[in-house]
Amino acid sequence: MDVVTIFDTVSGHRLGRLPAQSWKWSRKVSRSGSLEVTVRLTQDIVGLDLRERTRPWRTVLAVVSGNRILAAGPIYKRSWDADSEELSISCGDCLDLLKRRLVLPVAQRSYPGGEIQGSDGKWPLGWSINLTGTLSDIAASLVRISLIHGRLPIVLPSPVGGSNERNYHGPDLATVASRLQDLSEVISGPEFLFQPRLVNGGDRMEWHMLIGDPELMLAEHTWDARNRRHPMVKLSVEEDASDMVSDAWERGGNQEDLTVLGRYHDPWLEEAGWPLLQSAGTSHSSASELTTLTAYAKAATVQRSHSTEVVSLKVRRIDEGGYLLGDTVTPGDHVLLRMADPYMGNNLLGLKVLETSGDKGDWITCACRELIDPDI
Repeated sequence: MDVVTIFDTVSGHRLGRLPAQSWKWSRKVSRSGSLEVTVRLTQDIVGLDLRERTRPWRTVLAVVSGNRILAAGPIYKRSWDADSEELSISCGDCLDLLKRRLVLPVAQRSYPGGEIQGSDGKWPLGWSINLTGTLSDIAASLVRISLIHGRLPIVLPSPVGGSNERNYHGPDLATVASRLQDLSEVISGPEFLFQPRLVNGGDRMEWHMLIGDPELMLAEHTWDARNRRHPMVKLSVEEDASDMVSDAWERGGNQEDLTVLGRYHDPWLEEAGWPLLQSAGTSHSSASELTTLTAYAKAATVQRSHSTEVVSLKVRRIDEGGYLLGDTVTPGDHVLLRMADPYMGNNLLGLKVLETSGDKGDWITCACRELIDPDI
């Protein structure tokens, strides 16, 4: 049986159960998920002081199934309807907490405010952060520094060590979340996920930061979609080519009189008969190194050289034998799908799970992309 539980955001301590009428949730690789909960006033609710116990950002809601958390996130919005006596609560996930954390040197924890002389990355001593290691190490270090500024129940992986280097400057006032997503978008950039887990017998929850190398995959699942009479898996496909690109440009540079343009052009689409498809990226304006901007441009070209084909799988949470099926899937996992479909063909399809979502019902939805090699 699934229940919605309230936890303290800072300590992770369990505060009690929330008798919810309904809920729906989603979790994504390297992106923010969501949790929507509806609570209707009943005898179970009277006396719980809902207004105080569900304060935004101070509390986290989690959908708990047995000893597992299906989804969790800090409350950021509430809506009370007195006529229907219904409270609607909107939550994000752990990454949304890091959208409220700036990449600032530890030395500036007590900075009172004032003028800083510097520009284009040339800032006074104590205003820059130099991080080295693998890209995964750098991602974890960004979160580690933010936890020195203010604690959260996040468990980080141990460093591996490597030759990558990143310099971050406090006056850029970039968020930790945006820097994590920047790292994930370069070639060989690591995928990441904050996995909520119960500890101390369910009295506390923690987020474990999982980082890929560069891909994040916790498990591989083999499912069969060929049984149409008693389906365990339902299939649908949606294709969108609006973002395809073969020639990507990225603009950066912080100085008024200097603009740095990174470019990566892969001609294979044109050689195969497609027209030239160009894109302009301006979201990395703080980057001033040509190699960094070129890496962003290359990543855009590689990732968007094909149309986006999203394979949606609705999977029963528990199979006919009573074993966990959809409930075992984590964003990032691989799926080998056996199917006999008039559109997709009769074959074994290799998929990567990009997003999982669910509600109070018996099905989990997995949004996937096709793997180039099903054996990967």
